[in-house]
Amino acid sequence: MLKITYKALLAFILVIMPFSVMALPTLGLGPFGPGVQDGSEPFNGDGNCANDTAKANPGDDCGEKNNQVRSQDTVIFNWSVTANDYTPGQENPKNVILEQIL
Repeated sequence: MLKITYKALLAFILVIMPFSVMALPTLGLGPFGPGVQDGSEPFNGDGNCANDTAKANPGDDCGEKNNQVRSQDTVIFNWSVTANDYTPGQENPKNVILEQIL
């Protein structure tokens, strides 16, 4: 009798497990492409920049990756949001909202 109970319990677990165990979905956030772009062309207007990551003189900008922004210029944040760890057949996320506070 005990063997039948174990077999029934094992059969129940094998039937229920595939439906009740799903991966825990996660969202990943990271830079996309160039990531943060600070500034826009024209760069190195006064010719004093050693490279595109150097600090420029006031009013100039050496490049888009030197953390220096001229007045009235732009800073662009390129983000990549990925959904990971999904079990086949599991519902996809409906809405993802990304808030960035500057």
